[in-house]
Amino acid sequence: MPKSKHKIFREILELDKKTADETTKTIPIESTHLVIAQNLLPFLYKNNILGGKTFDVLMTRRPIEILQNHLNKAFDNYPKNITLKDFRADKILMRIENKALTKTRKIITPHSDIVTIFQNKTIQLP
Repeated sequence: MPKSKHKIFREILELDKKTADETTKTIPIESTHLVIAQNLLPFLYKNNILGGKTFDVLMTRRPIEILQNHLNKAFDNYPKNITLKDFRADKILMRIENKALTKTRKIITPHSDIVTIFQNKTIQLP
C-alpha cells in the first residue's frame, strides 16, 4: 500500500529536523554569522544554535503559516478537493519559523512575494 501524502510530508519534516540536528554538531562555536536554508531554520532555531549569532535565510517558499492559510482558503472554495487539506505542519513549528524569521538579518530569495512580505530585509536574486 503506498504511503499517504500526509505521511510523506511528515517524513520530509523529520528529515529536515535530522539534517538540522547533524548540522548543529558541525557549526564552529566561534561562528558569528550563518546563512541558513529555510527548511532548516525552525529546527536550528529550536536547537538554540542561533543564539548570539546573526543569520540570513535562503528562502524559496512563503512561510509555513502563509502557505497553510492559502491552502485553507483554497479548501474553503473547493471542499471536494481533499488534497488541499494535506501537507500541514504543526502550529509549534509554524510559530518557531515565524519567530526565527523576525530575528533574521537578511532574507535572500528569488521569490517576488517574499520580497513583498519582508520588504525591509530582503536581498532579491534574479
